[in-house]
Amino acid sequence: PTVDDLALGELAVNTHDGKVFLKIDQDGTPEIREVGGGAANNVFYVSENGSDTNDGKTLTTAFRTVHKALSVMQPGTAITPGDTVFVKSGEHFVENPATLPAFCSIIGDNLRSTFIKPINQSQDIFYVNKGCYINGFTFKNHRDGAAVVAFPPDGSAGEITTSPYVQNCSSITSDGVGMRIDGDLVGGTKSMVCD
Repeated sequence: PTVDDLALGELAVNTHDGKVFLKIDQDGTPEIREVGGGAANNVFYVSENGSDTNDGKTLTTAFRTVHKALSVMQPGTAITPGDTVFVKSGEHFVENPATLPAFCSIIGDNLRSTFIKPINQSQDIFYVNKGCYINGFTFKNHRDGAAVVAFPPDGSAGEITTSPYVQNCSSITSDGVGMRIDGDLVGGTKSMVCD
């Protein structure tokens, strides 16, 4: 709607996409604002009731799979951070091994309600690069020495100037691995950090 379409304080619902708008008057300048809407740059969402045909930019347009979110992530640098994916509570299967780009983050609601399970149980779940951040997950069903996080075996992580960081995560497995830190695959600090 336009400013002329609504009375001050009146709400309008767009029946095509369900977005809600409100007319406000702040400092004598009337304007239309979307209620609870708007997408943040470099942020994507994954939800059990999402769809991979969505754009992933809001909770109401969340992706269904972590794989889809990873496919649109853009790497960053130490000066310019990359994308962040917020994974909502539920059980999520990952097409693995999946690569997390440099300086990108993947964050679950919390480790008690957000579960990641690999489709390929005997392969590593995530390959991490410099500056990656993983938080708030419980990882299950990885086995036969498969790790939750590892450096890419092809050496593509390069020089590690900012260590990948894993925080508030659990790895539940009988014969899998939480973190595989192979310094022969990277240069620089050759480290990962966990908390």
